[in-house]
Amino acid sequence: MATQRFESSVTAVSWIPSEAISGPSKIPFELGVTHYDEPPPDRIDDLEQLRTSDRFREANELRAFIDVDDGRIVGSGHLGQGHIGATTVRVGPAALRFPAVHLPDIQAEPEVGTSSVRFVQTVGGRMGLPTPRPVPHKPFVQFWPSIAWTTLALTINADGSSSHELVGASPFPRHWIYDNEGNLVEKSGTIDFGKWFNHAFGDRTPWGEQDSPAVVAAVESALERSLSRAIMHGGAKPTVKNITEGQALVEQGQSGTDVYLILDGIFVVEVDGNEVAEIGPGAVVGERLPFPGGRGQSGWMPARGGPVGILRLPDGRWLVARQKQRRLGHASIFVILALLAVAVAIGAFPVVRRLTRRLERLRLGVEGLGAGDLHARVSVEGRDEVAALATSFNRAADRIEALVGAQRTLLASASHELRSPLARIRVALELMGAERPDLRDRVARDIAELDELIGELLLASRLQTVEELDRREDVDLLGLVAEEAARHSADVSGEAVTVRGDGRLLRRLVRNLLENAARHGAPPVEATVSAVGDRVHVRVCDRGPGVPEAEREKIFAPFYRPSSRAPADIGSGLGLALVREIARRHGGAVRCEGRDGGGTCFVVELPRG
Repeated sequence: MATQRFESSVTAVSWIPSEAISGPSKIPFELGVTHYDEPPPDRIDDLEQLRTSDRFREANELRAFIDVDDGRIVGSGHLGQGHIGATTVRVGPAALRFPAVHLPDIQAEPEVGTSSVRFVQTVGGRMGLPTPRPVPHKPFVQFWPSIAWTTLALTINADGSSSHELVGASPFPRHWIYDNEGNLVEKSGTIDFGKWFNHAFGDRTPWGEQDSPAVVAAVESALERSLSRAIMHGGAKPTVKNITEGQALVEQGQSGTDVYLILDGIFVVEVDGNEVAEIGPGAVVGERLPFPGGRGQSGWMPARGGPVGILRLPDGRWLVARQKQRRLGHASIFVILALLAVAVAIGAFPVVRRLTRRLERLRLGVEGLGAGDLHARVSVEGRDEVAALATSFNRAADRIEALVGAQRTLLASASHELRSPLARIRVALELMGAERPDLRDRVARDIAELDELIGELLLASRLQTVEELDRREDVDLLGLVAEEAARHSADVSGEAVTVRGDGRLLRRLVRNLLENAARHGAPPVEATVSAVGDRVHVRVCDRGPGVPEAEREKIFAPFYRPSSRAPADIGSGLGLALVREIARRHGGAVRCEGRDGGGTCFVVELPRG
């Protein structure tokens, strides 16, 4: 026997019925900026045509197949998909369509039994327009709209028959269910816009951790659907009435002239105290009133939306007239929209501003840590994601500060401990006598270079560890430069100025610059001191080969060797790094410049004091 394939389907169409939205979100619908949806047709022949004509918000088309061979199910699979609509916004004569965001369809693995296969599919999405608002739980401010979805189940039996089920759905909007033939067979019975608006996002959706069960109601008659359209769109706006669970809408035996269209919820019909039926959205109940109210003559009669005039014509017909209701013009709509936007902005400003202030403080803390302030921390406020981020930043900053502190302590300790073996080596050299003067002199030079390196390592470590200078005093900068220049045969010029700082550190700054010029430059070496406004400039220049422009900033990094320097050139590699650190500790800066005619100039700027 050849393999047979059986296909079946069930489709859920989600749409927004009249009066389904409450609160401030209802205002754009009332003003005509956006719209409620017309009820979908009783039968669907072309789902794509409905989507392109903006008749629904989303559709879950669960379509599947099974292959049967001699009564055994040998294959199965999904064939359906989700369809997403758009949001139309009208401003005056213009209409803008914003495509909705289609979330990934969730198609569970088919549950294959001995005589049937069950398929489950979830389809959903959200509007493409942001709706910033406060919500009563994390994250407390929600920027994007809530998510609407349906979860359908379809069971196909080995004999080709099938059944369906609305397993779950978002509490908003309305969901209508169509069978394999495209006929309307069921609908969701309740709508809860407030619950959907405040909760249907994040983990509270099938794309997180939760689905919502759906209440299903039977389909009303075609006559009732025709009457419902007439009631909602055929004239004056009807009055919307809300009743609580257990409250009676109408009671048996009471006289009345009202007709009710059920917009949402499930009602129980009781006759003589016995439950005889359940009715849901779309059902029409109440007394039908013969028109024109039993009147036998012309005149006025009250009606919803204002009084109407009744005129009995000679042929027995009645002419009913009502004054045309005044509608808002485009200018009024713009004014109302502007006021609404201002109200929303005023309401959202405190929440948004509080969040942006915390983010700004976090940004400043990150920038401070990046600039070298290892004590930079931010305050932790609240229990949301921003507070968690601030806590993580503080924890990371603590670890970085501890690691850097440990590194500095280790460097300082190691440098200090190296001084002792160097002293012993010097003593041993003195005891060697004059047997190998060349070896002794070479080792002595190496020890001196190593001693210089250790001294500069200790100074660099101390400058990085302390927060402020050990001492401050008035320093005659020109005199200090002249003393150091005499040791290096450099020319000195300038004016006598006084700065406030640590004299020992400033002496080391000048000495390092002069030694750098003597080692790596060429004579004449010139040092000048000048006052420029509230700053003092110290310039040390030479006539050496100079420093390439691309490396003039890099040479202040520890142990950096310029490409123009010979490999045999001696030097600790910390001299210029110490110059920059000492200048910064005094509130100044240092830079390297080229010199006309060849050579290099180092310019130190210090505050005059």
